[in-house]
Amino acid sequence: MIDTEMVQLISYVCFMLSMLYPAYAMARLVKPFVENPKSAVYAGMVYFTIILLLGMIPPVIGKFVAHCLGAATAMVVLCIADRRNFRQKAFLTLLFLSVMELVSAMAEILYDVTYSTAVSVLIFLQKDNETLWITLYILMCGFLFIVYVFMLMICIWLIVRTYVCKNAGLTTKELFMLSAFPLIGIAGCLVLNHYRTYYIIEEGARSTKMDAVSVFFYIALLTGTLVSLILYHGIKAEHEDRLQDRILAGQVEDMRRHIAHMEEVYEGIRGLKHDMANHISTLEKLYVGIENKEADDYAVRLRTSLADAAGTIRSGNPVTDVVLSEQKAEAEKKGIRFQCDFHYPSGSVIEAFDMSVILSNALRNAIEYADAKDGKQTNISLCSYRKNNACMIEVRNSFSGKVCIESDTGLIRTSKEQGIHGYGLANIRRTAAKYHGDIDITQEGEEFCLTILLMME
Repeated sequence: MIDTEMVQLISYVCFMLSMLYPAYAMARLVKPFVENPKSAVYAGMVYFTIILLLGMIPPVIGKFVAHCLGAATAMVVLCIADRRNFRQKAFLTLLFLSVMELVSAMAEILYDVTYSTAVSVLIFLQKDNETLWITLYILMCGFLFIVYVFMLMICIWLIVRTYVCKNAGLTTKELFMLSAFPLIGIAGCLVLNHYRTYYIIEEGARSTKMDAVSVFFYIALLTGTLVSLILYHGIKAEHEDRLQDRILAGQVEDMRRHIAHMEEVYEGIRGLKHDMANHISTLEKLYVGIENKEADDYAVRLRTSLADAAGTIRSGNPVTDVVLSEQKAEAEKKGIRFQCDFHYPSGSVIEAFDMSVILSNALRNAIEYADAKDGKQTNISLCSYRKNNACMIEVRNSFSGKVCIESDTGLIRTSKEQGIHGYGLANIRRTAAKYHGDIDITQEGEEFCLTILLMME
């Protein structure tokens, strides 16, 4: 006679372990995707608490439903603790449920095969020793747990390694695309487990062929899930490469224009230097001849020529002077009023080249989209100010349309060929992120406003 209390104790320990490790696996899965690792720990603790309570407190519900409720609650905790990439968190939750079900189903099949073989051997040997049967039960419970832990650990490790873009948000289309295999995995597990249980009850024995097909199906689904992640990140990386190429091409074009503008400036300066001796000689003759009025008028014209040659904008840095002068000339050529109150943050870690990338992209977008209705004056204004350790840049332009700001990217949706948003704003955001900053887009009436935050230290 087998000791019932011993079996119940072993079953309880196995139950606790079967609840504890999935909670750890969930925390291990989501940890690389959140900013604060404690958020993953909280999610795992909540998951363990929910499934433990649902498994122990009557009425007892199905194991799968308990895991779903626990995972859903853990996802809510994650979203509260880390308020970003909500679609990604939903996908990770679905992916975890799918992997856990697939691994659990495979481990159960391996357990049944091994246990049936061991029981057949004991029956053949006619062993009726109670201690031997309890030992077999303990060993088989340990075998089931080790196989389950090993397979789940391998799957979680492969997913974390395969999922490269951990900080990138998912669009709705990407969420549906990536969720296909996890959903098929969950549905397949439920259907196959149902028919497997029904077959065992009706026939009184397992079907070796069905077990083999089930294991093959589960492995194929896990492989398909990993392959879909690899393909997704390959497409994502290719898109990022194309974006980088476009950004680099834009920066090269900006540098080409800046160099051309500087050549024009220096050509004007060289011309003035060449004629300077003549100008000084003319002024001397006018003053010697006591023709003061003519000399003053001549000096004013000379001063104006010098100012035009050197540029009218003084931002505190020659590189940004060139960029701003160029964009101002472009705006005025299109009849747009250009106001500038920008001052380069001297003594900060912000490089002049990065600042020129921000200014040229922001002003080029402003010039392109500046418009007004009913013949009103179109305006562009640029200003900057410092607050503690932050440098704020604000670009405003007339805009009579309506911008659509995406919730997941914070960028505007445009009708441009390059996709959801223009590469100009993406380029500005990348550069701002280099200095631990970001951008903010707002529309106030018929005025579009772009604010850029840069940390100076």
